[in-house]
Amino acid sequence: LLQQLDCRGARVLDVGTGSAILAIAAALLGASEIDAVESDADALINARDNVERHGVAAQVRLEQSLVDGAWLAAHGSFDIILANILSSVIRPLLPAFRAALRPGGALLVSGILEQESRDVLADAAATGFRARIEDREDGWWSAWLEPV
Repeated sequence: LLQQLDCRGARVLDVGTGSAILAIAAALLGASEIDAVESDADALINARDNVERHGVAAQVRLEQSLVDGAWLAAHGSFDIILANILSSVIRPLLPAFRAALRPGGALLVSGILEQESRDVLADAAATGFRARIEDREDGWWSAWLEPV
């Protein structure tokens, strides 16, 4: 789904960056500033290596932290938020994600079991999002959510 977005010049947040693959992809697609946040220190070591290996260290800022409503409120607004994390983490963050998105922004959610998609969509709708695109593959679900 990320490649379907216009990332050029965008400010992006990658929540639970892990290996930083989505942050790297956003940078390679033209995002100018990416905050890649991960709570696992060991994962950040790998992420740093990957960011450097792909030559995007100037665009990607890695941070060890837990993203919550307070973190989002303190870090300003984003054009694109990437959340490849468990639905049990995404769902309570939806209001804070909505508040942190700039007008016309996009929230990409992934790493969600297909059977959990209805609950995520219901919570997203209650928070002021609608699904622009959904993708299902091998029991996994992802979506491009946009503010309504």
